[in-house]
Amino acid sequence: MLCTILDKNAKIIKESTIPTISPEETTKQILSFFSSHKISSLGIGTFGPVDLHQNSPTFGSILNTPKFAWQKFSYTKSLSSLGVPIDVETDVNASCLGEITYGSNKGLDNVVYITIGIGIGIGVITEGKLLHGIMHPEGGHMIVSKDENDKFESSCPFHKIV
Repeated sequence: MLCTILDKNAKIIKESTIPTISPEETTKQILSFFSSHKISSLGIGTFGPVDLHQNSPTFGSILNTPKFAWQKFSYTKSLSSLGVPIDVETDVNASCLGEITYGSNKGLDNVVYITIGIGIGIGVITEGKLLHGIMHPEGGHMIVSKDENDKFESSCPFHKIV
């Protein structure tokens, strides 16, 4: 987890990298970091899938993820003691938003941001607004062919290696 405090001009005041370990241990360190400064709001860009529906009782919660300890973890509930408004977004949409606000796509109204990792994440801004739907856009998962002598099934509970 990368935690950063910015001033009103987006200048970095303080920054820290916190290992993503258990939700309880990670949350404790996040709260400690942000409690040392008076902040007015908190924006979170997270791995997912995550509930992004602001009227949902589970808004800001991680859904079914291979990171089992994080399933059903709620950022909004766990960090509510900071006493500030909290918004949660997918990591790829947060990156896309950063690019149109401060990066190479500054000032553009229509941007597609693609990140390739375990899956293919897509952040979309159209007419200046982040695209949301039932879930968040995803380009798919990488299909990895394995060697015929490899007997390892998969570390992902949702996808088997073919």
